Amino acid sequence: MKENTIIAVATPSGYSLGAVIRLSGPLSLSLVRKVFRPADALSRNHQSVPGKIILPRSASFPDVTSGLNREPRETGPSPKTQIPVTLYIMKAPRSYTREDIVEIHTLGVPPLLNMLLDYFTKKGAHMAQAGEFTRRAFLNGRIDLAQAESVLNIIKARNERELVLAVRQLKGDFSNHTQRLNEMMKRLLSRLELSLDFSDQDIAIITGEEIKKSVAKLISELSRLLKGQQETAVFKEGVSLVICGMPNVGKSSLFNRLLKKERAVVMPLAGTTRDVIEADFKIKGHGFRLFDTAGLGKTRDKTGIQEIAARKTRGIIEQADMFLFVIDGSRPVSNEDIKILRRLPPERVLLIINKSDLNQKISDQVIRRKLKYKDIICRVSALKGNGITELAKRLNGLLKESKTDKSSAPYIISARYRENLSRALESLKRAKSTPSAELVAFELREALNQLGNITGATTPDDVLNNIFSRFCIGK
Repeated sequence: MKENTIIAVATPSGYSLGAVIRLSGPLSLSLVRKVFRPADALSRNHQSVPGKIILPRSASFPDVTSGLNREPRETGPSPKTQIPVTLYIMKAPRSYTREDIVEIHTLGVPPLLNMLLDYFTKKGAHMAQAGEFTRRAFLNGRIDLAQAESVLNIIKARNERELVLAVRQLKGDFSNHTQRLNEMMKRLLSRLELSLDFSDQDIAIITGEEIKKSVAKLISELSRLLKGQQETAVFKEGVSLVICGMPNVGKSSLFNRLLKKERAVVMPLAGTTRDVIEADFKIKGHGFRLFDTAGLGKTRDKTGIQEIAARKTRGIIEQADMFLFVIDGSRPVSNEDIKILRRLPPERVLLIINKSDLNQKISDQVIRRKLKYKDIICRVSALKGNGITELAKRLNGLLKESKTDKSSAPYIISARYRENLSRALESLKRAKSTPSAELVAFELREALNQLGNITGATTPDDVLNNIFSRFCIGK
């Protein structure tokens, strides 16, 4: 229940230099006051107070504070354990949950943290469920549901740009955009319903042409918001970059070189890679999902294993954002090289001439004449590391030129957002195509309901439970 005082460790488990225990609810301050000995009075709404918590020692807990700065043990039958802490006090309503919050910052020693949790739960606090602090922030009107989900995106951000988008969303940018669309729909719906109320009188509140124009504008706004959803979704996972080419051209060596570790097995024999290997890596802050693939082209393998591997490679290629097409520069360009390269979209391919440390058999003229490539070429030695810096620069440039760069994406649009926005768009399209004002009003209400699901205004409890269950305990 929301009236309960909840408690949880808000930092990762395990031993560390510091940890945070967070309490939220009506008993937060009173529970802590009973055992906390501050240096100053707790008077202001927000402050940090150094001091110590003094708990009765329980036989069920070890003396985890031995060696710490402790006062002389008190005489009598009930010795006390003293724990050095700093409290952060945030009084309602000026707190994250709009309830009284106390954060106990202390040593990251699991037995000590368990001791504190055990004491406070015995005195009336309840262990928080996953995401319960953020859920209270939502229920108490501190943030809307889209902002609450952005907290989860911040926690799970894997790169700087993803973090920037999540923080932007937490500030309410996406919510404000959605709210603006919501207000546009409400104004249109109000005029439309008023017009229906006075339909038997000669009062022109809104014309059919005005309705069409307003609905068309809403469709345009929603379509623009959804247009970037696929890019944003790809960005959240990282731009998929596939290394492909003929067998034994050095794809796995290049894969390892870019990752700066030996991830793929490298052998002098052709066809060593029999499966797709993937890993995350970054170039100048841009996140990529890098794929090492089996060789393409004709094979003498009679077992059929290489053909299966090549089929997997073709499946990955069909879904990829960008490609590093690798050719062995120490041997002439083959017809198979040309066939494979021509199946790839040229605007998203960086042509890699590998093994530049060996005697080269492929000149720039051959590349221009046979492969029809002029500028997007990079000569490297995956074995020696030559040309890798230039490759990173070229790849970064190709990322921007191919418009696969997601750094300008305005929001992280989740699958839930996409579904709600798509349904709202479908309702608006039906509204545009119907001549009936009553049906237009009905479809507008449906669209409003879908937008309300995004911010939490009309979101069912089961959806809320699913969202907050993905959070960590203590968040």
